[in-house]
Amino acid sequence: MQQRLAWIKFSGDFDCPIVEIAVDERYEADPAVNYHIDKILRKTNIITWASKKWAAIRRSPESVFPVAKSRKYPLTVNDTEQIVLETTAYKYNELGTLNNWYSMVFYGLVHSEGVIEYVTQRINGFRCGILNPD
Repeated sequence: MQQRLAWIKFSGDFDCPIVEIAVDERYEADPAVNYHIDKILRKTNIITWASKKWAAIRRSPESVFPVAKSRKYPLTVNDTEQIVLETTAYKYNELGTLNNWYSMVFYGLVHSEGVIEYVTQRINGFRCGILNPD
């Protein structure tokens, strides 16, 4: 499938966010998509995996997004969004589908309110020494 069906939504306190599967609005009423998400995707460990990926992003964002290391400090929100979108495209090209777990998480970073700002603050905080990995 060459269209995104679902993505991972992050909300709440980003130090320990709520992580959930969100259905792309184009498919919210599609019974086949909802069946697949409810009966297959929700039964996998995608939420646990996405939560661990979030923990890695929080702890060391440049290890998840190594292209960020080549960008000038301080990063802007636009810089971070571009880095995440580039990484999403890399994973899409590597895995051949928009519906791989990596791109579901990375797409969710861009489309979950306040997340890109949070990630930008983390990267800049680590770079200037205000933050240390926990």
